[in-house]
Amino acid sequence: MECLPDEEYPKGLGRCSIYGDRPHTCRSFPAKLNDSNELAILYEIPSNGRDGEPAYDLCPRQWSASDLEPNDTIQSLVIAQYEMTFFKKIAAIWNQDPGEWNNFPEFIDIIYSNRISSESKNHSEPIPHEIEEKESHSDQDSGKFRKAA
Repeated sequence: MECLPDEEYPKGLGRCSIYGDRPHTCRSFPAKLNDSNELAILYEIPSNGRDGEPAYDLCPRQWSASDLEPNDTIQSLVIAQYEMTFFKKIAAIWNQDPGEWNNFPEFIDIIYSNRISSESKNHSEPIPHEIEEKESHSDQDSGKFRKAA
């Protein structure tokens, strides 16, 4: 839902139009998992993101636990944490021998296209541990990539 500024919403109202498909990080904002990854902790967020400029206002009020659904929030936090861990592994692999920027999307596509494997392949480790170097993705002639096993 979006609206122009009026008396009820002096700064207007903007809502994400992909609400049901938004990233898990957005679904659980402003909560984070505690150190044992068992509880969601709400963090206070500043009212303003940059130098007091109104254009960077973040939230009209502080959040409370009742603003978030407990089970969905924990699930979204766990998934967001898993995805961040997975992406950090991908970044570490890429950064071992970084290639041209225009090769990165295909590299990511190869990794994500191979996230599901059949049991018959006898994978005992998650995909990021099984990525083998086929040829360097910085190879000038062909821009070849590492390939998931």
